Amino acid sequence: MDHQWQLIDLTTDVQGEFIYIDGTGAEHVIYVVGQVPRQIVVRSGGESGQRRPPQKDFIEATPDRYTSQYRGSTYEPRTYGIEVALIGENRPDLERLVGDWEDWHSSLKGQGTFKRITARGLTRCLDCVPQAPETRWTDLWNHAAASRQEYVAANPYWRSETLQSAEGICNLGTFACDNAGEIPAWPTIAFIGQGTNPQLTSASGETIKVYKQTFNDDDEIRIDCRPNSLTRRSAFFYEHGAGDGEALALSSDSIYWRLPVGVSDVTPVSEAGKPGCRVQWYDYWESLY
Repeated sequence: MDHQWQLIDLTTDVQGEFIYIDGTGAEHVIYVVGQVPRQIVVRSGGESGQRRPPQKDFIEATPDRYTSQYRGSTYEPRTYGIEVALIGENRPDLERLVGDWEDWHSSLKGQGTFKRITARGLTRCLDCVPQAPETRWTDLWNHAAASRQEYVAANPYWRSETLQSAEGICNLGTFACDNAGEIPAWPTIAFIGQGTNPQLTSASGETIKVYKQTFNDDDEIRIDCRPNSLTRRSAFFYEHGAGDGEALALSSDSIYWRLPVGVSDVTPVSEAGKPGCRVQWYDYWESLY
């Protein structure tokens, strides 16, 4: 790494922005093009893992000795990495920068988000856990050092920075959700107001239904269809939209469905009343670009 760094001008701009938001929600600006003074530099060519995530292909043997058959592919966790140089005003200032960097990337703060703005202005976010560096900080000169930082994303897709949202009213027909990403999106669903046993049906007929009667205009039922819902409770009732939440049961035929790519209609229904229904999701992409 030393040789690579010595071959470039540390004042050369890498296009775009690199921002890490740690598990506590604190935002740390790593690099912004044109930023002055500059104490953190991302090495041009030192970024990796930003394209499609690792792929696992399932190949099945057949009775035919001359061939096998392809059954499908899945994606595995992504490792995203950058090479950075820290440039202090002097040696004590360099030690401060190193200490700040290690604090930002402590795994004790839990899963964070890497926010990346590309040269053409695309904003993409990756939910990830920072890894302990495999390489030590390498001195470039007395008050500058370089290292590689990696982040592992269990959900390997880049997502939009903000939640997308669509709303409708139970028993008044369908409303449209526009997933502008390139893979199906995991929604969160909310029913707000007075109703009984509300449900939401996707355009392909998959339904998720919760058993609960609500009595106040600001009561809220929230259902989380994201992947972590497969291993923990995902439906809760919040009286007046606040509090710790009461865990609710889903119907036996409920399915944690996903929003298909493009515009699709969803249908909210309640056995009584006309509670509002809100669907929120992130748009997801395989690649940063």
